Amino acid sequence: MTSREFEHIALGVRPQMMQIAMRFCRDKDDAEDIVQEVMLRLWIRREELGHNVTALACKATQNLCVSWWRNRQVKRIVPLVDDMLVDESTPVDKQLIVNEQVEQLQQCIEQLTRSQQRLIKLVLFDGLNVQEIATITGLTPRSVSSILSTAKRKMMEAMK
Repeated sequence: MTSREFEHIALGVRPQMMQIAMRFCRDKDDAEDIVQEVMLRLWIRREELGHNVTALACKATQNLCVSWWRNRQVKRIVPLVDDMLVDESTPVDKQLIVNEQVEQLQQCIEQLTRSQQRLIKLVLFDGLNVQEIATITGLTPRSVSSILSTAKRKMMEAMK
């Protein structure tokens, strides 16, 4: 595919890609970043592309959006742990609150099975994603997701 052909196709499919990305992100800047990343990947492989570039571009956008969303979910959990770090300069009342939160979190984690404890600690304290955990543990990503989902549900119930 020539660069001119690619340009023509890219201009036509870009609105669809933006629509997909906006459904996931709901933020125009993030959606633009995702679409731009997909366009770059397609541009690099433009000579290998077949005739149905529109479907490929839309599917690639959707896949990148899912990855973006998953990464964002992991990053939402990590600040909880970061907020629990205190030192001598931290006011005493905040230290007490943080200590209670840490204790409650530890109690919730202790109620989980050993495998759930291991995986939840990898997410919370090491900030690893499902794929990284699967690589480390030798489990499939689907198994890791399932175990983490069950663990999170149990922890939420314990915290209520």
